[in-house]
Amino acid sequence: MHMQFIQEWIEETESTNDYLKRKLLEGSGTAGLVVAAKKQVTGRGRDGRLWISEPGKDLTFSVALRVKASPEKLPSLPMAIALSIRETLDSQYQIQAEVKWPNDVMVHGKKICGIISEALCDHKTNTTILLVVGIGLNIGMSPEWLEKINQPATSIAIVSGISYTVTEVLDRILENLPKWLSVWETCGFRAIQHDWLLHERRLLTHIRVGHGHKIRQGILTGYGPNGELLLRDDQGFLHSCVYGDMQVEDFEVDTGYI
Repeated sequence: MHMQFIQEWIEETESTNDYLKRKLLEGSGTAGLVVAAKKQVTGRGRDGRLWISEPGKDLTFSVALRVKASPEKLPSLPMAIALSIRETLDSQYQIQAEVKWPNDVMVHGKKICGIISEALCDHKTNTTILLVVGIGLNIGMSPEWLEKINQPATSIAIVSGISYTVTEVLDRILENLPKWLSVWETCGFRAIQHDWLLHERRLLTHIRVGHGHKIRQGILTGYGPNGELLLRDDQGFLHSCVYGDMQVEDFEVDTGYI
């Protein structure tokens, strides 16, 4: 994928995803546009969950992507982006992070980054025009703000003891992202499967996955050809989970794909 990003910084918005979608629908934006907010008031994860970020200290941005991929491949796109951010944290900031299905980046078991992907469709033809991917990365979040989050979380500043600007970190992320998008675009999850398994550590552990009122629990045995989670229940039946909320160690994890 050959993509050149154009950054637009705004002082405040309710949601960078909603702001970017409006621009795209109005015709004032195109693929490659990145909208970043110094303050995001009502950022969200999956199912409208609130994404908490400390104004001016944490990175909240959305990017418009045009990808060549069949619909069944799209749920694994956040997985490729999570791997890209994991690599950026490692190579640029010496932070050893891991990934968690299907859209989280973790450090020492605590969430440092979440991703949400939404398709912008042409309702006349029922085809996907663009994808809007929202990313929240905790950069300078203080311990006081971390206490507002309902699950274990951390930030670059807490892990490294160094304060970085949100603009600098965004530049580093955008430098690395096209490589991973290009790899993913070749054949979806299969192109990133080796790296995903290398950097996730919940394989063969007991988990719970909920979708609506339906909850399954069992052993995470692997991933399907499109990144779907494969769970073997206590009766030995294998279930393929494309969507859902994974619960590990008694706290809930936002899966982030819509």
